Amino acid sequence: MKNSEKLKNEINVLLEKEGYQLVEIKFSKYEGDDLLSIIVKRSDNTYISMNQISNLSTKISDKLDEIDDEDKPYMLNVESAGIDDSLDLSHIEEYVDKYVSLELNNPLKNQNKFLGKIKEVKENEIIFEYFIKGARKKLVIEKNNIKKGNLEYK
Repeated sequence: MKNSEKLKNEINVLLEKEGYQLVEIKFSKYEGDDLLSIIVKRSDNTYISMNQISNLSTKISDKLDEIDDEDKPYMLNVESAGIDDSLDLSHIEEYVDKYVSLELNNPLKNQNKFLGKIKEVKENEIIFEYFIKGARKKLVIEKNNIKKGNLEYK
């Protein structure tokens, strides 16, 4: 690939049209062969099935055939960002009503890890809903107390 910036832009346009976001694109070697790895996630932060990845891989491959003017062979690997996709905490409002795990800097209710849903995002805090022994609980968590979070798929 002579122009990797052009490639990245073209792949971004294709992914956005299909409802995906580019997480990472990288060139590397795998057992001596050139490898192009493309990691994606859904724009709506929902689960990506193997069938969806397969279809997307075909579309990306077709696009690469269209824009790549080199005859140098390489392998293409398209994959999901993963089952435990890290949350972009600067855009936490995108995860309202999504099932997430949160790790806190300072414990609340004697724990620093919670699994549940973000119900509401306010300026400096979130309202988080989780279950303990079948009982629904709500917790107010200051945004600056969130160390990291992952999108979870049930």
